[in-house]
Amino acid sequence: MHEPTGVIDRALIVRLLGLSALVLLLVGCALTLWPFISAIVWGVILAVSMAPVHRWLARRVGAGAAAWIVALLPLCAVLLPLFVFGDGLVSQFASLSGRIETWLASGPPHAPDWLRDLPLFGPDLHDWLETLLNDQAALVDALRKLIGPTRDFLLVALRKLGAGLLELSLSLVVMGVVLSDAASHSARLHRLLELIAGSRTRLLLAVATATVRSVVAGLIGTALAQALLAVLGFALAGTGSALFYGFLTFFLSFVPMGPALLWAPLAWQLYDGGHTGWAIFLVIWGAGVVGTIDNILKPVLIGRGVRLPMLLIFLGVLGGALSFGLIGVFIGPVLLAVMQNLLGQWLRGDVSAPPAPPAQS
Repeated sequence: MHEPTGVIDRALIVRLLGLSALVLLLVGCALTLWPFISAIVWGVILAVSMAPVHRWLARRVGAGAAAWIVALLPLCAVLLPLFVFGDGLVSQFASLSGRIETWLASGPPHAPDWLRDLPLFGPDLHDWLETLLNDQAALVDALRKLIGPTRDFLLVALRKLGAGLLELSLSLVVMGVVLSDAASHSARLHRLLELIAGSRTRLLLAVATATVRSVVAGLIGTALAQALLAVLGFALAGTGSALFYGFLTFFLSFVPMGPALLWAPLAWQLYDGGHTGWAIFLVIWGAGVVGTIDNILKPVLIGRGVRLPMLLIFLGVLGGALSFGLIGVFIGPVLLAVMQNLLGQWLRGDVSAPPAPPAQS
């Protein structure tokens, strides 16, 4: 016996309305959280990376207290060195101000003679720079043209700095919330992913977790190695404040070609002070050692915890950064690692039972 058509139509309409309401609810939630999505993703990445430390502390001080202790560790890692090297930072600004005052008192410098020896455009470049430095009106006009771009750059830099500090604070709060009830959040995530991936949920989560932790270890380990090598180079070259410059190098290492923004001006400072040999040494050390170790050490450290070919690790880190920004450094290798596992199982015809997940540290 068939049901009346009207009853079927009403049931279908109710289901469609319910589905539409669910879609609208999901879209509304996505739009609400979208301004904070970067901070949320960073918080989850930090929570996954710091989970072993949290578990160790939780056995001693409790899960809640351990979560907030771990959340404050990155903040202390940034603020504590600033207090330690605060005097060095002030002295560097004081030294820079003194040099500017000396330069203003002694008049404009002359163009370096070695510019004349450059092929093709050397003599013309020397004459143009000499004219610019000694022609007060031309120098003022050139500086005036730089005021607008410099002001815009500083405004954008300050805006990004404020947004970065806000994002860091929110990320630490998200990490603390996630770690404070990690077991419950993990169970909910497992149940949600089981609806999509079925019995392979445990494998995929293990692969993603191991990849995120390996990428974090690779980035921090590489930055630390670059900072230590930079301290050695600055100390040998006699730049002064080697530890302070090494601290800055650690953070600049997360930016492509970032350490060069530090060692290049210091090499010029040595050259300008008459220490040509040490200036050449610092350039070779910065470009050949500090800059090269990034390309060698980072794939090795990441590859220790991820079963990915070195080429895929490199493409995942670089392609993820180009596509998604700094967060893509983590997202790219995770996507490639998960896809490699799924593709390998599919090619082997292993569609019934998932293999054992990789061991987590």
